[in-house]
Parts: sequence; structure tokens; C-alpha cells
Amino acid sequence: LTQQTQAFDQKLTQQTQAFDQKLGRQKGDILTVLDQRLVQQKEEMLRQMDEKMDAKLETQKEAIIRGVVNDMSDMFMPRMEEHDDRLAHLEHHTVHPPLPTAL
Repeated sequence: LTQQTQAFDQKLTQQTQAFDQKLGRQKGDILTVLDQRLVQQKEEMLRQMDEKMDAKLETQKEAIIRGVVNDMSDMFMPRMEEHDDRLAHLEHHTVHPPLPTAL
């Protein structure tokens, strides 16, 4: 009976160790899958944040460019209009030679 008990005990110990190893591998596999999913979720979240930031930067860049164009226009348009008026005034006082006639 003692031999049978020892054999049973040894077999039970081996099965328990094999089960523990298998369970350990499964736990490792599950943790790996969970880690991969977590990494994918974080990557997706970062990608979405990047897209939002890019859109926001593009909007701000457009607003800055529009502001600079408006400022430049406000600065130079009065001078250009002044030059146009002067040219029109000079044109009015300029005598143009007659156009050549065909022979």
C-alpha cells in the first residue's frame, strides 16, 4: 500500500507540476495579449490626439496667415491707392503723341 501511495503521490505531484507549468504559460499568454491590446489602445489614443493637434495647428496657421495678409493689406493699400491717384493725375496731364498711321 505504501508503494502504491508513493506512486500515486509522485504521479499527482507530476500532474500538478505539469498543470502549474501549463497554467503559467496560459497566464503569460493572457498577459501578453492584454499588454498588446493596451499598447494598441494607447497608440490609437495618441494617433487621435495627433490628428486633433494637427487640425488645431492647421486652423491656427490659417488664422495667422489671414491676419498677416490683412495687416499687410491694411498697411499697403492706402499707399497703393495714393500712387494710383497720382498716376491718374499725371496721366490726365500727359500729352500722348499720335499713333503712327499705316503707310
